[in-house]
Amino acid sequence: MNLRRDDSGVAALEFALLLTVLFGVLALTYPLGQAFIEKMRVGRAAGTAARFASAAPDSPAYGASGRRPTTADVQNAADQAYVGDGGSLSGFTVDVSPGTRPGDLVQVHTQKVVDLGPLGSFLEVIKVIPSHTITVSATASDREE
Repeated sequence: MNLRRDDSGVAALEFALLLTVLFGVLALTYPLGQAFIEKMRVGRAAGTAARFASAAPDSPAYGASGRRPTTADVQNAADQAYVGDGGSLSGFTVDVSPGTRPGDLVQVHTQKVVDLGPLGSFLEVIKVIPSHTITVSATASDREE
């Protein structure tokens, strides 16, 4: 009677099981990394737009009006900064609270809706979040010159 066990192929089976777990973890954590990147992009766009709104002098070089930038000019600056940083304008919004005179506070609020993919669907099913998307946002403020 031969009691020797044949363990050929066990390493391949262990590798397959480990690889399945690894890919599962990657599939669930990748969207969180993407959301973090979007949060950084949104913050940089808000800061850039706030600096533009506060530091733009009354000259024709800054916008078509030749005056202090309008809300539309500031929103356009935020859009350009966001796209220049690699973002897509789909789901990206900008709100501007402009000042009316020099020394007033200008606030720029930017936000982006981020789809979490399979992780979002899983978290939605187990009732951790109400939707498979999250919204990342940032607010920047500066005083007008």
